Amino acid sequence: TMEGALFGVVPPAPPAGLDNPEPDTTVSDRESIERATLAAPCTACHRIFDPSGFTLGHFAADGSYRESDHGVIDTTGSRYINSGNDVVEFDGIADFGQKFADSCPATLGFSDAFLRAALALNGASPGNSDELFQSSRERVQQAFVNGGRTYIALVTAYIQSPAGLRP
Repeated sequence: TMEGALFGVVPPAPPAGLDNPEPDTTVSDRESIERATLAAPCTACHRIFDPSGFTLGHFAADGSYRESDHGVIDTTGSRYINSGNDVVEFDGIADFGQKFADSCPATLGFSDAFLRAALALNGASPGNSDELFQSSRERVQQAFVNGGRTYIALVTAYIQSPAGLRP
């Protein structure tokens, strides 16, 4: 999810036994998702994860650009920040990017997402991955910020962290 990649927010697994409904192809993708996730238990998580994804409404599931999805494209949304005390509203991916690029939650979340991806790519076992993540997280976040939020700073911090130095 975008929330995972940009803010390090990992969605919980869907409840056991819950079947995903077939998409309603008679309405826009957004409306289909909103209808399918309107009721509990879906709405609790989808109200957090869907708005950032809706910013990409101009792109179809196959990645192609589109001007219309059943006559509309609605890329608006809002996201709570600062532990849910403030709301940031946005319209489209460019506006979303401008409003969150320099935010602390995005900076720290992005470094968390990088760390989780690096651990997975380097074959850390699920049980060991959590321990390595916790022991390396603060160092990687701090190095990312101190290094001007560059990819090089992330990679260097990872390599020098307990996760990167593990045998």
